[in-house]
Amino acid sequence: MLKEVEGSINRLEKLYYSITKKMIEKYDYLKTKENVEFLIEEYKIAKFQYLVSDSSLQQITSCYNFKHAQKTMNKNDRLGDEIAKRIDSKNMVDSVDAIFKSILKIIPLTERKYCIFCLINNHSERMLMEDLGITKRHLEHIKENCILKIALAFHIEVLR
Repeated sequence: MLKEVEGSINRLEKLYYSITKKMIEKYDYLKTKENVEFLIEEYKIAKFQYLVSDSSLQQITSCYNFKHAQKTMNKNDRLGDEIAKRIDSKNMVDSVDAIFKSILKIIPLTERKYCIFCLINNHSERMLMEDLGITKRHLEHIKENCILKIALAFHIEVLR
């Protein structure tokens, strides 16, 4: 039974497609990589803002105290701004999470590890190379495939 499961897992691993060098050459890899890194950076910021927004909203009081009243007119709505920031952050995190979950299901294990370890968690490529037992050249191919697949999924790829 265990061998059957391992066999089916191996067959599934072979179903993943790899992007060839010819396909990669159609895209400007450096600009595409910058776009992916920017997307991940924005995702991390939104996730942090969403997690911190609960404490920010709890610090804002809804009761009016005359002692702290302003004498000038001000159009700032601190509570509304915090709620809008929370909603925007949640929407961004949810949409990116949904696409990332889909991507992580369809890419091979090596690319999945690169995406999680190096792109999202900022671990070194050297650590991943040692973990996978691969060379720098093989890692470059994995990295190019992973970044291009993410860019294609989010429609942020740059053609030459």
